[in-house]
Amino acid sequence: IFMNAGDMFCSENSIKNVFASKSYPGIDVVYGDCIVNYGDLKKHRKGGNIGQLWKGSCFSHQSAFIDLNLHKKNLYNIKNRIAADFEFFYGLSAAGGNFLKVDQAISVVTSGGLSDIKRVDAMVAWWNCVNKSSVVNFHYIRIILLEMLKGFVKSVIRPVRRKS
Repeated sequence: IFMNAGDMFCSENSIKNVFASKSYPGIDVVYGDCIVNYGDLKKHRKGGNIGQLWKGSCFSHQSAFIDLNLHKKNLYNIKNRIAADFEFFYGLSAAGGNFLKVDQAISVVTSGGLSDIKRVDAMVAWWNCVNKSSVVNFHYIRIILLEMLKGFVKSVIRPVRRKS
């Protein structure tokens, strides 16, 4: 598991709750939900369906336990600064890796990280990692344009609020 600065487990029992009475033979990645901390607001983000991973990151790497031997053989691509975790998980999934979702929040993730601040860049990085098709390309063009529109609307609204 990788935790970034400012991120933490949901509780002191997070690891115990996942592994105490269970073993997961043949499972490469055990993942769950996360809580996104926006400072004054916390949102529960459910881990998604691994079959939909091609659409972009569907779980937080801070809430994913990776089999150590597998990960030592398949390191993150550190040249992919913004989506190395996604590239790793997508590649593993495409190669037939075994993922198991647990229904519990594992980590608390602080908002404001690189992929949060540079959402369009993160989406483009995801798109660069996935196998291409018309459906995939349409999906990424759509979500990137929507994210750009959202950014434009926010830039218009914020100055108006400051004046009032």
